[in-house]
Amino acid sequence: MHSVTRVSDLIDEVTHSWNIPLIKTLFSDIDVEAILSIPISSQGALDKGVWHYTDNGLFSVKSAYHLTRSSNIPYNSRERGESSSGSLQDGIWRLIWSLRVPNKIKSFLWRCSHNALAVLSNLFNKKIDVSPYCPRCNFAFETIEHLIFQCKSSKEVWANSPFANAVSPSWDSLSFTEWWIGMVQSVRNSSGVDDLHAILATLCWMLWKGRNIAYFDKKFWTCSTTVEKAITLCEEFKAATETVHALPRLSTPPHPSSWLPPPPNVIKLNVDGAVNKKNGISGAGIVARNHLGEILGSISIPFLGFLLPRSTEALAFREALITAAIRGFSEIIVEGDSLQVVQALIQDGKSLSDCSSILADCVELIPLFSSCSFIHVKRSCNRIAHSLAKQSLLGAKLECWGGPVSQHLASLARDDIQSSDCSLS
Repeated sequence: MHSVTRVSDLIDEVTHSWNIPLIKTLFSDIDVEAILSIPISSQGALDKGVWHYTDNGLFSVKSAYHLTRSSNIPYNSRERGESSSGSLQDGIWRLIWSLRVPNKIKSFLWRCSHNALAVLSNLFNKKIDVSPYCPRCNFAFETIEHLIFQCKSSKEVWANSPFANAVSPSWDSLSFTEWWIGMVQSVRNSSGVDDLHAILATLCWMLWKGRNIAYFDKKFWTCSTTVEKAITLCEEFKAATETVHALPRLSTPPHPSSWLPPPPNVIKLNVDGAVNKKNGISGAGIVARNHLGEILGSISIPFLGFLLPRSTEALAFREALITAAIRGFSEIIVEGDSLQVVQALIQDGKSLSDCSSILADCVELIPLFSSCSFIHVKRSCNRIAHSLAKQSLLGAKLECWGGPVSQHLASLARDDIQSSDCSLS
């Protein structure tokens, strides 16, 4: 029996691929399928930690929020700030994340709703040596609700704000989330409601900022100063974002609707991936052509296990680069119809976490060529590679260089040349 203590024990050291016989002896069919769906590097790329709920592998508060929302994990609503659990609350939280305010304010509201703010009562409950009493009134424990709307100082701020008529004294017993919902509903029919929502959110955050200045720096804002700072921040942020949106965008050349031949002495490789989820098969197709549009060679290659579409596309690019290096091509263009993969390769392969090891292999192969570029094209420009990729799902690797091609591929190649002649004329 094999001793398996690391993931590397499941990888064949010679082929740099999964040791399928070993994996099948150790895991259930479901786990085998999951393991084989993970592409691994052929170049021995270093391991790294990634947050696989974002494309770039980097953690973000927004992705964590959506993960929590989609996990349906039950929890005590009062202790966790009464997170959204109904259609009304869902709309409120969608509103928070769509507010035209800095992201730090959205994050602040989310923390308030989950009782995750470092108010003194929370610190005291965590056995931190602080007084739990509000540093402004020194009368009640400083909870999130006390900070935002229960404290006498906070009440004075709201009384001097655009929400003076919206706040009800009976709301003092509400949780932050209940209070937030009430405030949003109270202005829903007002003119400039989007601006009011932004001011509401910013004023909550400004109360927290003013409290910190008072607590740490012993400086105190008047209620009118707090309101003015909130409104000014909203106006400046709105003006800045409107300026950004108003900037003219650089126009990008339209994608050609047909395949175009490469310059002389340059080889163009078109690649495509294909998956058959029902049968658990994936594969790729590659075709190499010269400046006359002549097919120099083609490959249909199946991959072990079922891979996600984007990983399959990335593997297709890697196989094309390996093939080009083996064939001694010096100047190459590699085209594919996966925009995300092409963009990731142009950015040194660092923006897609689910296939980062494959993209890292591609980046390592680039220096083997005197010139190498990646281009995204429409499916109509990638018909031969697409046909070869579909053929790979039959399960056998087919490779042809220098010999006659099938009538089907020859017909597609002629159509490409005729279309390119029309495009260039």
